[in-house]
Amino acid sequence: MIAPDGQTWAIIPTKSFDNAKSRLSSALSRQLRAKLAQDLFNHVLSCLRESVAVDQVLVVTTPDAHTVRENAAGPDTHILLDPEAVSSLNQVVDAGIAHLSTLTRPRRILIIMADLPSLNVQDIETLLEPTNSDTIAIAPDRHNLGTNALAFNTNALTKTRFGRADSFEQHKALFLLTQRPFAVIETTGLGFDLDVPDDLTALRRLNS
Repeated sequence: MIAPDGQTWAIIPTKSFDNAKSRLSSALSRQLRAKLAQDLFNHVLSCLRESVAVDQVLVVTTPDAHTVRENAAGPDTHILLDPEAVSSLNQVVDAGIAHLSTLTRPRRILIIMADLPSLNVQDIETLLEPTNSDTIAIAPDRHNLGTNALAFNTNALTKTRFGRADSFEQHKALFLLTQRPFAVIETTGLGFDLDVPDDLTALRRLNS
């Protein structure tokens, strides 16, 4: 399917729900982790679909992720299967960016992680705002270590540094090296992800 040019695309990388959130294994059973991953993915996807600033969504997942594809089904959503099924997160994201060139010429691209329980539509539009002036927007996790989202105009970025423990610093170093202006966007919705048992405790406090 060829999509219209000049649109804003969001890329969501995600594993099969059954294999997601392994670092929560000491706190949740595999069944509960799968349910949590599914709920988180559906929440992020719902926020993207509700945002008037996002036109299309590309979900990059593994060939065995049948439930992911079922949950993502919709006229505004495309699926890209990672043929290796073992690629690193940055390779998966970069493959998504490259794949878009086979579908369309997007105006801008938003990359967002699938495990943001507090994300809302305003967070997405806040992240995209700097890209109106050719600035790359980066949203770190709440510890300022990882990267939970990036937004940029087409051709501003083709390689990412996702999946590294210090990807926030790695991305900033990349932008400085390539002389790309960037803005750091910090909101609760973009910064709070669920990776380890302490995150579950923090989420309960946040929601109490």
